[in-house]
Amino acid sequence: MLRPTRMEVDLKAIRHNYRQIASYVGGRAQVICVVKANAYGLGARRVVESLRAEGVTRFAVATPDEAVQLREWGAGEPILVLGQSLPSAAGEMVARDVACAVGDMAFAEALSLESRRQGRQGRVHIKVDTGMGRIGFLPREAEEAVPQIMSMGNLDVEGIFTHFSTADEPRLSFAEEQFTRFGDLLDRMRSRGFRFRLRHACNSAALIRMPHAHLDAVRPGIVLYGMRPSPVCPVPLDLKVPFQVKTQVVAVRDLPPMWGVSYGMRYVTRGEERLAVLPIGYRDGYLRCLTGKAQVLIRGRRFPVVGTICMDQCMVDVTDDPSVRVGDEVVLLGSQGEETITPDEFASWLGTIVYEVPGIFSERVPRVYVGED
Repeated sequence: MLRPTRMEVDLKAIRHNYRQIASYVGGRAQVICVVKANAYGLGARRVVESLRAEGVTRFAVATPDEAVQLREWGAGEPILVLGQSLPSAAGEMVARDVACAVGDMAFAEALSLESRRQGRQGRVHIKVDTGMGRIGFLPREAEEAVPQIMSMGNLDVEGIFTHFSTADEPRLSFAEEQFTRFGDLLDRMRSRGFRFRLRHACNSAALIRMPHAHLDAVRPGIVLYGMRPSPVCPVPLDLKVPFQVKTQVVAVRDLPPMWGVSYGMRYVTRGEERLAVLPIGYRDGYLRCLTGKAQVLIRGRRFPVVGTICMDQCMVDVTDDPSVRVGDEVVLLGSQGEETITPDEFASWLGTIVYEVPGIFSERVPRVYVGED
């Protein structure tokens, strides 16, 4: 690479996190590894290859396109599309043997039609909206929809699932209410002779905090990538953050007092100051809103980012360390020496949740993989 800016992804750490999750679940439920959104920004192809080698047997994505990519990359394991798909995607999903979330009858009918046309079964997981309010059949609707979908004959109704909206909040009362609604529906379906091979409800937070809700499968996402679902969510697992964002100092500038730095002159030197220039900016995902908030690590010390962050560059005040030189490694997210900038801290600077952090970094930041066998 001619440009030193990069994200280092430790595949060994991701495999370690998977083993922690599998051990916690204890074999009572299958682990469906969620690799949507390009594996939360870490690179789905390499992450999936690594997890397959670790023995993962099921994956989940958000969209039909993501499922097609996994198939084209050679993933033969069961894949579930968690989001609602348009009827126009049914043909490709049946042809690729991809399981789809079904939350309305129009999509179920499209899958059934394509299954008949192609002479094969389409795979279905019925989505139940127990309180998320996003997609899926309401419980009373599901009581009518389940028999209709199962009677279509050419659909393999492999599973049924729901999604918790507050499992990462301090109080679990509403998540428990959702689980009760889901359980009541399953009981009513069972009394009428309808059973499902895979019942699943737990995202990362519920997987940890609601072990009684593990059912037949769990869907870890954020914890697979070493991060807590929320600051209030305890994680009794030995998780490892598998990514770091790094670059190098490309210039060191000695500026006089009262000298403007970057666009808008929002920062002006107070005295003689030494600035390090870094080749990363908001087009890379190091967003302008980090201006005046972010810090970086150089030579094991923290230094503040000063001046407005530019599209391709930003500046750091290194006046306190005259030894900083061109070529020094800079850690924008991760560890150096005894210091660490965590995803939680980075998210707080952005004013967002930790889920956004790895995916914020754009395709201009190459993912460099380490920790492979």
